[in-house]
Amino acid sequence: MTKSKRTLLLEEPADDFDTPAWAQKLKERRIQLQKSQEDLAAQSKNVLNQTVISRIERGVSQPLESLSLKELLCYLSVLELTLESFMKLTGLVFSLESLEQADTLEQVKRFQVKPKWQRFKVLGTVSAGSSSSSDKGDEEIIIPREHLIKKGADPKFVRVYLVNGDCMISEEARRSHKNIASGDYVAIDVKNRAKSGDIVVAWWAEEEKLVIKRFKVEREQVVLYPTSPTHPPLVLQHEDDAKILGRVIWRGG
Repeated sequence: MTKSKRTLLLEEPADDFDTPAWAQKLKERRIQLQKSQEDLAAQSKNVLNQTVISRIERGVSQPLESLSLKELLCYLSVLELTLESFMKLTGLVFSLESLEQADTLEQVKRFQVKPKWQRFKVLGTVSAGSSSSSDKGDEEIIIPREHLIKKGADPKFVRVYLVNGDCMISEEARRSHKNIASGDYVAIDVKNRAKSGDIVVAWWAEEEKLVIKRFKVEREQVVLYPTSPTHPPLVLQHEDDAKILGRVIWRGG
């Protein structure tokens, strides 16, 4: 198949010796992702190499002209860009009409890169030894999708809360980077059942508030333990005394 011209350059460089604006934008995108040219080449699984990426970033090779469709889609993937966001970033226009094969056209139309981050609304506060929990309002945070995937969590079943109180901090937890401090955010998985030993968010019926504690089953009792030795554990005599909403799978703050 003869490669036809597929692009229009919206912004011509002012000087032939200057790096084109689109090339600078692509280099900035790579740096923003904290990746080297070698990193991109490795992630492409040998579809691209460092020399090709270097030529693009220096403006020597225009990607929509010099790359095959397979190479182009791979390049967008390692930069975590969709075709639309690539065109918006660089000012380069991909002309679908120039493609000669229908299946190739469909491949381009279907091409999407999953976002690196997942956005969640903060549903409220959870008590970590404080007197109450409450609704939070319209605040939102973002969590790395990769972390959710590693924890086996479906974003549809993830809920986020703000921690209020200091019962989940201790010197030992600090040394192991496992402190959950007041002002931190926690994400819980409400689908997968919590196991004994997991840190959970639970509804404490007696006090009518959400609490965050380490959940343990001991004999015929459920005990919710704080991390801090200065706070007492919550011993539940009956199953209905507290409802486990989900296990904590992420903390940020």
